[in-house]
Amino acid sequence: MSKKALLIDGNPIGFLPSGADDIAYDNTTSQMTADNVQDAVDELNAEFAQSVVEVTLTTNQKIEAVKFGKVVTYHMTPSGSVTTASAGAVIGTLPSGYRPKYVVFFTTTDSSTGDVNGRVLIRANGEIVTTKAMTGYNYVGTVTVVVD
Repeated sequence: MSKKALLIDGNPIGFLPSGADDIAYDNTTSQMTADNVQDAVDELNAEFAQSVVEVTLTTNQKIEAVKFGKVVTYHMTPSGSVTTASAGAVIGTLPSGYRPKYVVFFTTTDSSTGDVNGRVLIRANGEIVTTKAMTGYNYVGTVTVVVD
């Protein structure tokens, strides 16, 4: 794309930008790496893109972690016949980038009866741990947290 001259009284004084990459961007306050508008938009788009990871647990359940920017929502659902786990058992580990900043507790519910029958916590190191014994229920639960 060719640049168009900016004229005043018929005299060229500069050029109009041909696109967002021709417009300078001051990144001092934002601490972004971009130095033009197009790169700043692309950098923001990459930072706030949604991504999903699914972790299969040893209890034959799964946790789907949906990340949008620095916010992650964890959905726990059965993925087959749920097996038992004792209290305090590590039943899975989330990959880095999907780990909470602090320990997160969420209550799980039996999807077939609606009974609240267990708790799960996610440690800052990504370990998914039972706080009560899990005994074959169809545990489901959701929690949303901010991550680093």
